[in-house]
Amino acid sequence: MSRVVFLQGGRRCGRSKSLLPLLQYAQGNGWKVVQTNGGHLRFTKPERPIIHTSSTPSDWRAVLNALAMLARADRFVFLELSHPKREAGRGVSRQRSPTGGDTLEAQP
Repeated sequence: MSRVVFLQGGRRCGRSKSLLPLLQYAQGNGWKVVQTNGGHLRFTKPERPIIHTSSTPSDWRAVLNALAMLARADRFVFLELSHPKREAGRGVSRQRSPTGGDTLEAQP
């Protein structure tokens, strides 16, 4: 069972004060924040990777790292790459030249 974490009237609802910028960023950019059964925070947004972080950061860098992960995920775009299939029997072969260097030759 997971619980939704949200801000009410500027209060942090029992969360660490250092998480406030992270929760504000998430709320302002459409992320859904849920507390897992293990006490971590799960940030979800449609078509974005899921981000997990501790609800009790051990040092000041933990919040900055989580903010950076959310910002990177907001820039995240799925790309479909298509690779043209090579025709059968055609390609490039590497052959040793008499001068000692490699030469590339196209095969018919």
